[in-house]
Amino acid sequence: MIRKFREKDAETCSKIVNECIKNARNLTKKAKEKIRRGATPEKLKQKSKKRDYFVYTKNNKPIAIGGLKKNEVIRMYT
Repeated sequence: MIRKFREKDAETCSKIVNECIKNARNLTKKAKEKIRRGATPEKLKQKSKKRDYFVYTKNNKPIAIGGLKKNEVIRMYT
């Protein structure tokens, strides 16, 4: 099920993002660090007030997160 991001999703979604970028070969070390800094639970909560974030859930647990900005997908991590 896809639904709007909730603040209680922040911890799990932060882990999802970090796991996705951990072994990404097409990202530099600098890019990975920038993404990590922007995907802390606190930052996700802050950003979710300005942007639309959605989570895909399985058994009511987030397994993916994506963001929209003016009808454009800006992030997607699964």
